[in-house]
Amino acid sequence: MRGFAFHRNSPNKRDLPPALRDELEQQRKRDLANRQRPGILFYPATWVFISAAIMFSSPTPEKSLWLAYAALLIFAVSSYRYYAMHQFMRKLESGREASYTPLLLGAGFSASLWGGVAALSVLPTPFAPHFPLFLTCTLGLCAGGAASLAILGRMVNLFIICLLAPMTLALFSAYSTQPGVIGFLLISFGLGMSWISTLPRHEYEVAVLSIIKLSQQANYLTELTIQDGLTGVKNRRYFDQILSADLRRASRLNYPISLLLIDIDHFKRVNDRYGHLIGDECLVQTAQTLMRQLQRNSDVLARYGGEEFGIILPGVDAEEAAALAEKLRSAVAACAVWNLSDPVSVTISIGGVSGVPKETMTPKQLLELADKALYQAKSYGRNCVFWSSLEGVLTPVDSEKGAQC
Repeated sequence: MRGFAFHRNSPNKRDLPPALRDELEQQRKRDLANRQRPGILFYPATWVFISAAIMFSSPTPEKSLWLAYAALLIFAVSSYRYYAMHQFMRKLESGREASYTPLLLGAGFSASLWGGVAALSVLPTPFAPHFPLFLTCTLGLCAGGAASLAILGRMVNLFIICLLAPMTLALFSAYSTQPGVIGFLLISFGLGMSWISTLPRHEYEVAVLSIIKLSQQANYLTELTIQDGLTGVKNRRYFDQILSADLRRASRLNYPISLLLIDIDHFKRVNDRYGHLIGDECLVQTAQTLMRQLQRNSDVLARYGGEEFGIILPGVDAEEAAALAEKLRSAVAACAVWNLSDPVSVTISIGGVSGVPKETMTPKQLLELADKALYQAKSYGRNCVFWSSLEGVLTPVDSEKGAQC
């Protein structure tokens, strides 16, 4: 009864959001490929066991030849199946679209070959005296394969049909050396395995969906801990962590790093004149304007303080960073926040520092250099950019060319 209740309450993939459905399918493909690994080895291993049992009980030259031919076919198909599975996994790992077709073909070929060899034990061949051994191994492979491949219904059904159909047809033929009633038993066994496989499949889907949702919730909670609640950009905690990591990496690999500190000019006046709601909107609009100018995933924008923002630009030299800073300044100056019918415009001052850091340089020292450049920009009249070298040399940035004067 528990199994039927679970079946009724199992997820309907058509009701899932597309993103969640796609993630479920990707996880199913990875798990299905991994579950095929034991089966690829199990066919040759089982054939070695059968060959040893036959040659030990009643060896003949004719049986040896038949066993050798069958072994070559089984090893060849297992090799193809391994290759197809390997290529399938490479596509998944590289993010490319991976079709189920190679896995279906591999499972179908293996099952058909084994079923065909097992069917020879029903016919008047050298394998006929060993029918009970072939039947037992075939049923064992069917049960094991149905359990391993249960997470994809059409693969289970394909596998069962390819494995049991050859022996079943041979049992119903006029050349069968065994009672035809065994064919009905094989059909019943196959149907039973197909039905039983639906239960773990639904359990698998519920379990995977639960894991995916928990992972999404964990990522969401992690994002909340590193995100500024008002502006939506990263917060000071995350900024400090990334700056420390990027600075160490830049010094170790000997490439430049740039740091920008940005301050909204006369922000207190905006709050006093228009109120904190308009002030908050100015912060949000400024953050969004700054974010739109950043093109690389490695660039980090964070709210550094009340009306201050920080930007980390790993691998960017002084010239490129100064040009970006001037672009940021111009973009913010051109943006307006509407207070009823009146536009509210703000400007920003930027202090930046660039260079290839030494191993002894700390994030605090880099921040102090950028802060001194920012202080110079504010003293210079605001709405401008000043730059600092790692040696502390301050220079203004030409607003016309976006380059250091």
